[in-house]
Amino acid sequence: MQNAPASPLPMTFPYKPKPWLMALMAFFMTICTSVMLNTSQSNTQGMRLFNLIDLDPQGASYFYGFLTALCALIAITGFVGIWVGTTSRNMLKLTSEAVICPKFAFSSRSVTVPLNNITRIRRTSVQHQVSLRIHHINGSLSIGRQMFLNNEEFETFVDALTNHLAGENAPTSD
Repeated sequence: MQNAPASPLPMTFPYKPKPWLMALMAFFMTICTSVMLNTSQSNTQGMRLFNLIDLDPQGASYFYGFLTALCALIAITGFVGIWVGTTSRNMLKLTSEAVICPKFAFSSRSVTVPLNNITRIRRTSVQHQVSLRIHHINGSLSIGRQMFLNNEEFETFVDALTNHLAGENAPTSD
């Protein structure tokens, strides 16, 4: 992190899925779909799940079919992510009055959280996926680091928001 002067508000950041990451996910899940489809069509044996559930060959084939459909849905999500990541103009905007952010990764609909409604901000990390949780009087908003172009932009946003909420960059009244 650099100790440069804070950037003036408003600040705008591209906020969308990374196409290369979505392509990797789509590729992997397409392979999983293919393997599961082959398994469901060629299955001749039953299966036991966690020593609790016994499935006959037909039941096992249905189970593999369900896993095939699940993998296919995740692969389709990856392909949609590639498209959204390359064509979307979604932006996260921090103004002196509000945080304006897409409702979720694939949405063009924005959510506006007035800064004076923010009750707490908290950084969370799950399996190396970092996000900023903004709690406000109407609920909460999660802003994922992976949706920014790079980690530095995420840190710039977090620093600007926390500095502004602390009053360091609050506009002066005339």
